[in-house]
Amino acid sequence: MASLLTVALVWKLTWGTQQSHSSSSGSSSDVGECPLTYRRLSVSEVRGGSPKPYLLGGPQQPECTNCKRSGQWADICQFKSGDLCADWLFWSVLEEWLGRGYELALQLTPCDLWPLLRGRTLFLLGDSQMLDFYKALQCFLFEFWPSLEQRDLTADAAAQQQFSTVLRSTCVDLLQGTRVCYIRADKGTDLLTRVLPLLASLPGLAVPSRDLLVVNFGLHHDRSDYRQQLAAFAAYHASNAAALPRLLWQPTPAQHFAGSDGSGEYPGGQPPFQCEPLPGIHVEGEGRLALPDGGRDRFGLLRGGWRNAAADSVMRRAGIPILPSYNESVWMHAFHRDNGAGLECTHFCHPSTPQTWVLALFKTLRDLP
Repeated sequence: MASLLTVALVWKLTWGTQQSHSSSSGSSSDVGECPLTYRRLSVSEVRGGSPKPYLLGGPQQPECTNCKRSGQWADICQFKSGDLCADWLFWSVLEEWLGRGYELALQLTPCDLWPLLRGRTLFLLGDSQMLDFYKALQCFLFEFWPSLEQRDLTADAAAQQQFSTVLRSTCVDLLQGTRVCYIRADKGTDLLTRVLPLLASLPGLAVPSRDLLVVNFGLHHDRSDYRQQLAAFAAYHASNAAALPRLLWQPTPAQHFAGSDGSGEYPGGQPPFQCEPLPGIHVEGEGRLALPDGGRDRFGLLRGGWRNAAADSVMRRAGIPILPSYNESVWMHAFHRDNGAGLECTHFCHPSTPQTWVLALFKTLRDLP
């Protein structure tokens, strides 16, 4: 881990005041104001670990309402229960980001993201990694979630039956007509034959000109079919884009299995596994991947491994924005979790890599034309 360094308190992005409302621009011209107040924390404040950065579970400043409540999601979103990281790992993230001078990760507030989501439905489509993304996002927006309850995706009973039983889906209703929804789809074929046609067939479920669709499929595919699935997905989107929300692509995060010859990929077998760093590659600054002088990138990790290299090529040709979410997963080999049968090296504990996907979403929406 990088050693603690003095980080200059120079705010590099024009975000507005240090107190509450974000002036971030995005794809919506009607960004409005943030309905809540979040005090922007200085780097010197978070250096001591209290208060925590908002991405890592810091409560609303100067006061918090939902943190006074109890129940399943109140506990999960305050990191009192669920797939939790060990306490020492919080300090590892803090030290890493301080050492790299990653001020954006340390100081991002929910009010920076909110104007880019307000009034929209954000659909997260994919496998269990996307479920972790969903949890990270709903907990980052914890104070914007009045009911702390899950909702159906649609009032159409027949369609909801499909979403609930065949696909598995859930939503949270946030303030100001904003929703975040998760729909399970492990493979590209699931998206093409079930999810996307069902979304497009329901009037009023999605507003193509405003709503957002963040998609990933990858870990359930091998080399034999992944490129074909990506090409079919891009072709479907090109033919049906007018009926679907704005599409964004979520890269597949790094795995860290020992015994994989350095690629980190699943080598076969049953848990518990040993997780190890990806050799030779490291992360610098605000998320740049680098090799040591003379280092060799045997597995194409600078491009995210073979899955992300393939997806990057297809999505760029199709004009589909890609979230810059892979790089922070590279160094988090110690942040994997026990799946009930022992340690595995694919899924991450909270708060760690999934919370950095929220940051990647912010960057992407902020920079959309």
